[in-house]
Amino acid sequence: MTGVDELDGEIRRAVMELGDAAGLPRRFDQLDHTQHHDPLRSTGRVLLAAVSIAALLVAGVYGLAAVGDNTATNTAGTPVTSLAPPITDVTRPVPETSMPAPPMTPDRLSPLGQMVVPLLPDGFTLLYANGPRPTAVAYDERGIRLEITVDLDGADTIRNQVGSALTAVEQGEIASDGRLLLSANGDVIQANFSVAACLCVLDVLDDMRLLAPDIVTGLADKLDDSQRELIRGLSSRPINTADLRQQVTDLVETDVDDVNGSRLLESWDFNVSVRSLSDPGETSTAIEAVRAENGSIADGLVRVSDNIVSASQWVNGWQIVVSSVGADGDPLPLTDTEVQDLLAKAIPLFAAWSDVDNTEQGCATHVIATGDSFASIADRYDLTIDDLRTVNADLDALQNIGSRVEIPCPARFATVSDDQTGVDSFEHTNTFSGFTIFNTIRFATERSVYVVSGGQGNAGGAIFIERFDRSTRESEAMTEAPISDCAGPIEITDDAITDLAAIAVTCTTNGTTDTVDIFTAQTASFTDELEDPTE
Repeated sequence: MTGVDELDGEIRRAVMELGDAAGLPRRFDQLDHTQHHDPLRSTGRVLLAAVSIAALLVAGVYGLAAVGDNTATNTAGTPVTSLAPPITDVTRPVPETSMPAPPMTPDRLSPLGQMVVPLLPDGFTLLYANGPRPTAVAYDERGIRLEITVDLDGADTIRNQVGSALTAVEQGEIASDGRLLLSANGDVIQANFSVAACLCVLDVLDDMRLLAPDIVTGLADKLDDSQRELIRGLSSRPINTADLRQQVTDLVETDVDDVNGSRLLESWDFNVSVRSLSDPGETSTAIEAVRAENGSIADGLVRVSDNIVSASQWVNGWQIVVSSVGADGDPLPLTDTEVQDLLAKAIPLFAAWSDVDNTEQGCATHVIATGDSFASIADRYDLTIDDLRTVNADLDALQNIGSRVEIPCPARFATVSDDQTGVDSFEHTNTFSGFTIFNTIRFATERSVYVVSGGQGNAGGAIFIERFDRSTRESEAMTEAPISDCAGPIEITDDAITDLAAIAVTCTTNGTTDTVDIFTAQTASFTDELEDPTE
């Protein structure tokens, strides 16, 4: 330990004693939270600490505490609270990690990180900013999470995902809740504040959400053509956290309750949570974890308000946050001690984690696109989902557009087999309610038989696809793909199928021709309903 470290320790003890005497918050760490874990403390920080001690002495004599201006101004010029009321440490310590967390340094930031950092509210530290789905994750020392996402050219995708929440939003305008902006370029930028994996209705989050419009508009202003190309190139290296996620889930189910909520953006960012079903959005307990590549927040437990308590710890490259949120007037789901106990049990799981990949080497890579599912990707290469798992250790984490799925060796693109014996005997086992068949074609690959029908569904022209295992004759999947620009019915017009990604179809009401991809049920130019790649 250096002399600076010893002096820093003495200063901390003095500040805590003086703070207790004057009734002040015990958060010396807030002097410089971005460098909390840096073992090389600067002389400037020590001088700042000395000045802080002098201020506390004055406060102790007069029994007064000076409170700074915690307001910011939004684009409309309205004062906005940028920080919650002062927070207080609980004296029970959290186990120390064996290695310090890295400080945030500009040279390590991705292009997205460089754009996001100046837009972060006071007290927030950027932990991660990368792709393939451009996402930035920041926390403050109270355990409040800020997640910023950028969907380039994502207007149509987002409209399908959030529906009415975007219908009134025009390009360049912000949604009524302030968190979402559809930019003039057609990009969709979102900024969401949450605690305990919950977009709860809480005063502290309401205050933070007033800052969202400035964040999304500020980022939109930075996204010129050159920056958009840099964002497109973002790609995080996949890591294997499948076992770790299961261990955390088992811990929560054992110590708290049955898990009824979770989030997995990629293998580097996930949570496991328990939420009240009687008061959804008001009562929640969660373990959140993000791979902290760009910084960390202070270790310890804080009481954010009467109904929020949060404990944080950085360990083995992971920022862990355990939070408990209670509805107004109700007790916390977990007490302060129980939150710390849960964190203490989670720490060894993250400390023992290593990014070990025991899978085989793949021979090709498939980049997930809109409409893909693991089943359709496997079909495209005449494989099974289990085949994909042999070369993708954490396949379930590769769910986002742009994620890269390794293809095992040897794999070939699924093609129509020369042997079509018995194919005509396959019939649909069922169809979706309201679908009327116009015409049907059948063909087989080496492993599967496809029965494809054109027709009309409840919303107009549609295509119905059913896949069978060729050897067992069991139905494996059914898909109905509505065609929004055709009143219907749709006719399948291929006589000799050679390219399974381009089966010819015609809209009988207007004569428009197009092609459909048999694996994704997507047409080349029609706007189809999107499939969820996680299903």
